[in-house]
Amino acid sequence: MLVRWMYVMPKVTVPKDQLGRVNFVDRVFLITGKPHTSVNPLTGPRKRKPQREREREREMATATTTGGGTSGEGPKIVWNQPQQRFETEDKKAYIQYALRDGGRVMDIVHTFVPPSKRGLGLASHLCVSAFRHAKTNSMSVVPTCSYVSDTFLPRNPTWNSLLYSEDLKSHM
Repeated sequence: MLVRWMYVMPKVTVPKDQLGRVNFVDRVFLITGKPHTSVNPLTGPRKRKPQREREREREMATATTTGGGTSGEGPKIVWNQPQQRFETEDKKAYIQYALRDGGRVMDIVHTFVPPSKRGLGLASHLCVSAFRHAKTNSMSVVPTCSYVSDTFLPRNPTWNSLLYSEDLKSHM
């Protein structure tokens, strides 16, 4: 049925040379005289959830990202010293590091968050834990991991003071 009205085209008030500049929704209105609606022929129109239900889902998502508490402190991150990594309590998301220069330099080599937990800010929380640990132990940080160097540090420039540089090596 949809294909049929695409070929039968009544008079359009837009000149042909300008037709390419009209977006799809406007073309449907000009051709059919009816506003465009995205309706799936199999499932019907999409029904929007009630506002209370949407707010409840939003609260649940916020509670999940903050570790279940309402204090906003974030998920609990555990330092796993034998495996040289910081990880969530369930050990599914982690940030791996290696110690260099006699334990004075922390080289962050890998960050992993499983697909089911992505988009919740876990990688950022892991990085903050690693950087806090480096700061409290007077370590410098080498951001080998692309997430740390390309995403976390540009968004959080306050941690740039902990980055390792050759100038610092001469003062150690």
